[in-house]
Amino acid sequence: MAFPSNNQFTPFIINGSPVFDVLGDESPTDTDLVGNSTFPAGFFAYDGTNIYFRLRLDSDPRNSKLTAFDNFAWGVLINTSGIPGTYDWLFNVNGLRNNINLIQNTTKLVNSWNDPAEGLGGGTPNFTQAITNFDFARVTVADSTFGGNPDYFLDWFLPASTFFRVLGINENSSIQALVFTSANANNYNKDSLQTSEGFSFSGALSAPTTTSVADIRAKLATTKNLSSGPITVTLGQQATWTGSITVSNTGKSTATSISLQDIVGLDNITSFIVNSTTQGSTAYNASSKTLSWSVGNLGAGVTATLTFTLSGAFTIIKNPNNLDTVNATGFDSSSGSSIQSNSSAITINVQQVGSVNGTIIDNASGLPISGANVTLSQNSNPVSTAISNSNGFYSFTGVVPGQYKVTANQTNYSQNSADVTVVSDQSTTQNLSLTPLPSTVSGTVITSLGTAVPNAQITLTNNSGTLVAQTTTNASGNYSFTGIAPGSCTISVMVTNFQSQSQSIITQSNQTANVNFTLQPSPGAISGTITNAQTGTVIPNATVNY
Repeated sequence: MAFPSNNQFTPFIINGSPVFDVLGDESPTDTDLVGNSTFPAGFFAYDGTNIYFRLRLDSDPRNSKLTAFDNFAWGVLINTSGIPGTYDWLFNVNGLRNNINLIQNTTKLVNSWNDPAEGLGGGTPNFTQAITNFDFARVTVADSTFGGNPDYFLDWFLPASTFFRVLGINENSSIQALVFTSANANNYNKDSLQTSEGFSFSGALSAPTTTSVADIRAKLATTKNLSSGPITVTLGQQATWTGSITVSNTGKSTATSISLQDIVGLDNITSFIVNSTTQGSTAYNASSKTLSWSVGNLGAGVTATLTFTLSGAFTIIKNPNNLDTVNATGFDSSSGSSIQSNSSAITINVQQVGSVNGTIIDNASGLPISGANVTLSQNSNPVSTAISNSNGFYSFTGVVPGQYKVTANQTNYSQNSADVTVVSDQSTTQNLSLTPLPSTVSGTVITSLGTAVPNAQITLTNNSGTLVAQTTTNASGNYSFTGIAPGSCTISVMVTNFQSQSQSIITQSNQTANVNFTLQPSPGAISGTITNAQTGTVIPNATVNY
């Protein structure tokens, strides 16, 4: 059985300090409790499965062959009822019989140093657990040398389910403890705080505590802190916040495989940036608005920190409106069981006023348009203006309920408007699509000698080969296409006696593309008949050169 480590035991407290005991006030030395505020005399621990107790002794409590315990008893008196100056149970290691006992004190004496536990009668234990090969009790060298020689720890335990059942308590029940050694199994008649320390029995009982206080398991705790940004916003208001997330292991064992989930509560998120982490790796899922932080392991008392910057807006009233909410999970190294942190969040006060928000979209590409000028007007009178951000998002907050018009303008786009109704305590979403302004294609067709080519046929096709427009050159060889949708297209020219040509271009919104052509003449032909000059008869197979 793996016992807790030294730093996982919790000392009992008396008068605000760990329980102590004077050196040399009892013999033999293995019944002499020793300790001070730095090296306490009595401890306990709990791991969810077992409950452990520990005493610090001046010497080894085992026999000379180290095969069993000496013929004494070591233990704690436990008060579960809260009645001052009494105890309810005696819990000890009985060296006379090499077992662990729970014995009930049925006839209580108040503030007495001589009140043996009766148990089932005559000191018979209510529960007994045999010790075999030091399985339920052990002895180890302590971290102190009060008498000049090494001191020893005596540790023993029982399953928590047994301990709680027999005593009729649970891990959150209040208990008090008094450490002791004894010459027999059902009493506390050797060392305790009565001998040299002069405590009354009532004064020697520890401060009230609970078993859960001594829990050695890892515990995860999360906190959220806001460094900058508004605590109060209006519905639809765009804002930026910076803050930190911390996850701490407040327990006494290592927490392993820690994973943290941070769910963003903003309805419209412009950006979520992780600025720094003290350890681990992060990934942000924009569709689920969740930041995942693989923290790794945290030793007892260790904290990991993440800092972030978050921008966006609340467009829906919720109760509460949390900027984000974080939870962490992991495993306790001492028990192997899973552990769950508290849930922590940053809550923003969202004022319940009417608002208008939406996204400005390029009608041709479907992409958001940033930098668009958006105007909110009522009865043709401007009420407020906004500029769309990098995601095309705009918002108007604090709007009085009523009928409005939203108008969006952007360079090289056609204006677009929509009527909206603003309702109190609600956010109205109105997206607007802007159509890019058409482009123009013009040019001149000339011959290789620089003369104009009139009546040449000019065609414009899109990138799928579909004819979009056609025209002919004028007497000066000029042509022009207007109202062309921006994008990729091909300009082709054809005319009699000249070779055809094509050029592919990309037209820009509200701009003119100049596409000129210089045509090469089509190849010519020479023909005739070879005859005899005297007779006029045809001469076949003659060779002709030019």
